[in-house]
Amino acid sequence: MLRYGASLTVCLAASASISAVSLLRPAAVTHGQDQNQRFVPLEFSGPAGSPPRLTVTAPSGPDAAPPGDYLLFLVNGGGVPSVARWVRMVASTDVTPPGAVLDLTKDLCAQTAVNLMWTPSGDDGMTGTATYTDLRYSTSPITADNFCLATPVYPQPVPGTPGTTQQFLVTGLPPCSSLHFSIKFLDEAGNASPFSGSVAANTLCECCMGDASAHLARENGAVARPEAEGSTAVSTAGRSPQPTGATVAAGGRGLVVEARPGPGGLDLKVFPIESGFEGRAVTSDGGVVLHRPDPEGRWAGGLDYGLPESDRFALCAPEQPTRWVFLAPSAVTGVLPAVRGEAAGWRLESARHSRLGDVTAALSLADSLPGLGEGDTLVAHYAAAPDTGAPAGGWMLLLGRAGAEAPAARAGRRPAAEGTALPAAFALHQSQPNPFAERVAIRFALAVASYVRLEVFDLLGRRVRTLADTRYDAGEHEVAWDRRTARGVRAAPGLYFYRMEAGAFRARRAMMIVP
Repeated sequence: MLRYGASLTVCLAASASISAVSLLRPAAVTHGQDQNQRFVPLEFSGPAGSPPRLTVTAPSGPDAAPPGDYLLFLVNGGGVPSVARWVRMVASTDVTPPGAVLDLTKDLCAQTAVNLMWTPSGDDGMTGTATYTDLRYSTSPITADNFCLATPVYPQPVPGTPGTTQQFLVTGLPPCSSLHFSIKFLDEAGNASPFSGSVAANTLCECCMGDASAHLARENGAVARPEAEGSTAVSTAGRSPQPTGATVAAGGRGLVVEARPGPGGLDLKVFPIESGFEGRAVTSDGGVVLHRPDPEGRWAGGLDYGLPESDRFALCAPEQPTRWVFLAPSAVTGVLPAVRGEAAGWRLESARHSRLGDVTAALSLADSLPGLGEGDTLVAHYAAAPDTGAPAGGWMLLLGRAGAEAPAARAGRRPAAEGTALPAAFALHQSQPNPFAERVAIRFALAVASYVRLEVFDLLGRRVRTLADTRYDAGEHEVAWDRRTARGVRAAPGLYFYRMEAGAFRARRAMMIVP
């Protein structure tokens, strides 16, 4: 959004000669307002700096550019226009931006997702609710100068109430990558909160969780693994040892994880739960309940959010005492012998199993984990140590779903139906039937084998369900949806969108749910 007479900074991906900057208002006539088309040239300076940026001056008043939506164009020295971006001219005297977000942290990491948490700022400082969120990520460190070059998250989270804790699961991220995240809030006049830094998080891949443990084991000089009663080891020829054991039996067990960082190190406590915990049931579609200590030191709060849809994920080391209650059948698949935190490293110093006794040696070698059965507790202590530069990226626990089958869409490679001709192009077809009340089929075509992500969103841009997240062969495919959300409840009647990503192909369609 632009205010009259204000300056706008435009980031350029590369240095280029810019000959003109202009606003173009689209032609449209409605009953409420005549938005007749107009061309508005703008004054600018630059590009300058690194990354290169233009400083553009907005029109001085509504006589030159009435309030409304415009397309912002840049024209290079050769007369070629850029891809346009939408901006909105607003008539406002509000010059107070929302406050800075000072506590952006990571929580859970999965193959293509990272869960983030923060305290939202307000409209004016911490007063009122902001209008828009601008959450971005990049493979390079984000600074105040290059924030606008980072990739915006889609859909953006809706601003939360100032002073509360807000979380958001960012999905569709590249696997096995080191990413940086930063967030700003904007008010209705386009005032943006100050840049306040970023947080780094590593996404996973099928092998990197085991490779991280194996790398750390080699750093510790491990050449042999002492057997520990109740532990299980898996080693496959030609592949790094995977952290194993940890098998919390199927049938509904969740997990409670308590982590308390402090000047002396990081204390970790893990124990399984049976059918429920503090009045909350363990279910196949259960999520996470997060608690932090109140002034008396008792666990309080209760932020409730869903787990990543991946079968495996990692729990990051917190910056303050935190308890996670996993209300889905879960298992610990690895306890890293060293963790790289935000500012310092943590190295496993001691670990004790309530049934097996001292298991420090086994855990320090990273390829063995004592099983956690009914009534068992694992207590570990990480001592503060210089950052080792190990690839754990802040992870302290590797986790996995247990006792629940993965949806078919996540079960691996999906072959095309036999006897079907290969499509000449990618396509996302209209769902059938439409509208629907109980079940719908979504068909799509792949010209070549591709990794496909198919998601359902509501009108507010909130993800309702991920229907496919795996590799498909070339051909015609069909995915069914039973109207259930990611939490296992029926989606309310209304208009929904489903979006497909397959390589460079992107498509979106609408569908209607009726009572």
